Amino acid sequence: MKIHSYNEWDQLRETYVGIADHANWPSNDPVFANESEKTLWKETPVPSGAVPQWIIDEANEDLDSLAAILVEQGVKVNRPNDMNFQMMGGMYNYCPRDRLLIAGDRILDPPMMYPCRDMEILCYKEMLADNAVVNMPRNEGMTLDVTIKEPGPGGMRLVDVPLDMSFAEALGAESADVPDAYERLIMDVIRGNQTLFMRGDEVEAAWAWTDPLISGWETRGDRPAPYDIGSSGPDDAMMLLHRDGRRWREVR
Repeated sequence: MKIHSYNEWDQLRETYVGIADHANWPSNDPVFANESEKTLWKETPVPSGAVPQWIIDEANEDLDSLAAILVEQGVKVNRPNDMNFQMMGGMYNYCPRDRLLIAGDRILDPPMMYPCRDMEILCYKEMLADNAVVNMPRNEGMTLDVTIKEPGPGGMRLVDVPLDMSFAEALGAESADVPDAYERLIMDVIRGNQTLFMRGDEVEAAWAWTDPLISGWETRGDRPAPYDIGSSGPDDAMMLLHRDGRRWREVR
């Protein structure tokens, strides 16, 4: 299987669909164990060990259905090699896209968040043998931060938080008292803060632009044009370009 993937809209010709056989919750993985201790979900015990067979069977049923649909569409479907994760202390291989990243004609082999998932790469030996593979050492990586406006009264305050933040973790106990959107607007009105509001002349200018359009539609009795699901849209939309000798790109 030679990799050749440079965008997300060309026709899919070949792919991998995972399998759920021998899925496992890795009790010996240190990172997984740490995440399990930090979880806020307390309704049921943290899973550990072999995934129940009935869950594996249902997952495989869904994965097989997906593979069958792709085959019907002319896509060549590959499945990962079998590996007994329950015996080896791994996790699963029903999510191939989690394990390998594709960039053009290269495969990136990144270190997984859970170290026990590194072994999953052995399930794709045939693909790895046919393509260039770039390995990323475990001690390299990156983090993404984002600057957000801290919610609540008191003006504009910006804080840097990791991209996977939650308000509860980033803002602490104060996050429980954050006013909702309309409370914030009412407070801004009381304070005379117009940052989130349009000026009166902006509103008038917007309606001056849209009123003639609405009047024209009403005069001609225009109504929204129906079109078939999955089509390129109504014929009137096509004519916008066709009248100038151009064409929309066909939707498939």
